[in-house]
Amino acid sequence: MSSRTALFTLVACVATLPIAAWAHQFTVDQSATTRVNFIQNHIQGLAPIGQEFVPSGNKLGVVELRTYDGVTGNQLGATLQVNIHENTIAGAIIGTSVAVPLGDGFAGETHFDMQNTVGLMPGNAYVVEVLVTQGDAWYVEDNNDNYAAGREVKSGNPDATGDLWFKEGAACSRPLNCNNHGACDVNGDCVCDPGFAGASCNQCAADYYNYPTCTFCMRDATCNSHGVCNSLGSCVCDERYTGTNCNQCATNYYNYPTCTFCTRAATCSGHGNCNSLGSCACDTGFTGTNCNQCDTNYYNYPTCTFCTGAATCNNHGFCDTQGHCVCEPGYTGPNCDRRVPVALSDLTVIADRHHVDVQWSASFEHSVVFLVQRSHSADQGYEAISPDIDGGGRLKLTYRDTSVLPSTEYFYRVGYRSTAGWFYSSSVRTVTRPTVFTFHRIATNPSRGPVRFEYEIAEAGRVQLDVYSVAGRHVATLQTGALAGAGSFLWDGRDDRGAAQLSGLYVAKLSDGGQVRTRKFTLVR
Repeated sequence: MSSRTALFTLVACVATLPIAAWAHQFTVDQSATTRVNFIQNHIQGLAPIGQEFVPSGNKLGVVELRTYDGVTGNQLGATLQVNIHENTIAGAIIGTSVAVPLGDGFAGETHFDMQNTVGLMPGNAYVVEVLVTQGDAWYVEDNNDNYAAGREVKSGNPDATGDLWFKEGAACSRPLNCNNHGACDVNGDCVCDPGFAGASCNQCAADYYNYPTCTFCMRDATCNSHGVCNSLGSCVCDERYTGTNCNQCATNYYNYPTCTFCTRAATCSGHGNCNSLGSCACDTGFTGTNCNQCDTNYYNYPTCTFCTGAATCNNHGFCDTQGHCVCEPGYTGPNCDRRVPVALSDLTVIADRHHVDVQWSASFEHSVVFLVQRSHSADQGYEAISPDIDGGGRLKLTYRDTSVLPSTEYFYRVGYRSTAGWFYSSSVRTVTRPTVFTFHRIATNPSRGPVRFEYEIAEAGRVQLDVYSVAGRHVATLQTGALAGAGSFLWDGRDDRGAAQLSGLYVAKLSDGGQVRTRKFTLVR
């Protein structure tokens, strides 16, 4: 039987024996691990035996070989070591592994930790020598020639027909050396994940806070230029702002991002409340930017007493700011002392999100003043919402009610007063439109995989979703067309041409032609 046939027979026998499980983590630099026509070489019989290699890294801390017990069942094992030689197997030994004891019948990958990290010169030639320091006959596996940068060495001579099965590299792992916040390079040094720094990735990088969380935070990107980052990576907002990202106005400030200061006492003279723009919505009877004037039919600021005009207008009109009569429907003349026939028809209402247009037709002989009323019930609770509306000889009239809320039911009617009392049209019901147009916060930010954008849109309409770089360069369009309801889109980190984008800060923009929502996020590669 030939030696190669005998060795294949040995492999078949050894393969049925228990094999030790090695679970070592290290960064592999050079290797030859393709098992094609592999055989076992008798270490003691072919000594010195080893493998040439040319490293790309500058450190070596671990070597792995596949070794086998040559004679099983005799309760003998063996102790193995490797040496690292310069240039050739006869060259100077620059590193030695710890001794590795192996039991009877062992067959498989054998892990050799170097006693000390071995410094290498990338591009130079080196040799891993394996030797049995004591024990049974032992074999090391080789394969067809599959490592271009070196050759197997048998009996001290290079053999170009094969290579040992081997791995060599730096003793470095993500959890043990890089604190699970980085990856090892071929030199065994940690290359930290975005947001982390330090030789062991045990610190937060610039603009990241609160190790080991290392939350990204910048005044511009995170706090919308309205706050500073604290030690936890959270925003401490400037005086006028609030919210996790300083993207809301604080109490008594309105109309983000301007956030104008406004209070009832200081801004509205105690006679009005601040609206969403930080402007005064004056109480009944008051008007002006700061509610510091009397409204129509009110006199004597700051009392602003309502004027009925009973004495002047014969109970058929109201006093204007000049004290002149504005006659009610059905009456005319300087003192509202002449009757005018009035007819109302075609009352319609058109509702939007923030206003309702009331339209009606009227026929009358002389000037008539109308009044629009509103209620939340068809039968009761009506209140005047309009000032006196002078018909001015017009056949069609319109009044816009801007004091409505979105998604709310209202009833409207138009009236005028005659000597027989007030007369009103039939009521008309309407419901204002909703205003939901929401672009939710990105749940995983920074994101290492596909980025999920979630939205909620009340009404169907043409919606577009784009991704831009923080410098304003258009990267990708994810949606353009009709959209409504709640849903989400995934961005795979590629532009419209399919090119993968680099790690960095990006901006997602959701718009419907009128409303615009944006979200900033960090893509991590």
